[in-house]
Amino acid sequence: MKRRAFTLIELLVVIAIIAVLIGLLLPAVQKVRLAASRIKCSNNLKQIGLGMHNYAGTTNGLLPRSMHNTFDPTEAWIYQLGPYLENVNAIRICPTDPRAETIAKFGGTSYVMNEYTTEPVAGSQRNLNTMPATSRTITTFTGAFHRGVSVYNDHTHSENWFKVPTGVWNRIIDDIQPDAFGYNPTDPIHASGGANYLYADGHVEFLAGSQLKQWADTNANFALPPL
Repeated sequence: MKRRAFTLIELLVVIAIIAVLIGLLLPAVQKVRLAASRIKCSNNLKQIGLGMHNYAGTTNGLLPRSMHNTFDPTEAWIYQLGPYLENVNAIRICPTDPRAETIAKFGGTSYVMNEYTTEPVAGSQRNLNTMPATSRTITTFTGAFHRGVSVYNDHTHSENWFKVPTGVWNRIIDDIQPDAFGYNPTDPIHASGGANYLYADGHVEFLAGSQLKQWADTNANFALPPL
């Protein structure tokens, strides 16, 4: 019996169709991965928020201090929360952080506390019991990808962001990553995407990087706790 084989043209058509299908599928897979990472990051921050509330329950409302005034790595805020978390090492690194292995090696964290809620600077609100607007006060950001990986880089320098009217956005992205999900390393200012933010009342909110850029351009200090 004579057997019919594929012709070269038929084979090329099949390959072209498969290539098109893969091209259509890859963006969808990437979106699913980003969504899963965003959810995991959100869960990390929710656990951190719960740990902060449990910690504050033993300190008359005070939130943990950062490494700003100490050289003891065990005093980093993320480790101060250790006794109030199930596994601090499982949640201290953002799932999209490309520095994850290095951060793990040096004991740091992808998440950085807002200086206004961890240090006694002008305008700070460090006590949950007396904080006027916990639902509108950000306590924790996702750290910028080019920040140092040491445990000592565990807080922002929010107080300095708006001190000088020029260069505000550059100072912000030196501290935090407004586009952790959908980040474009060649164009961090205009990258699409956003990041998760932990608020003092314990809720986590996903904010678009473009929203933060708009606030920065209008000198709206979103890190400063509202009164």
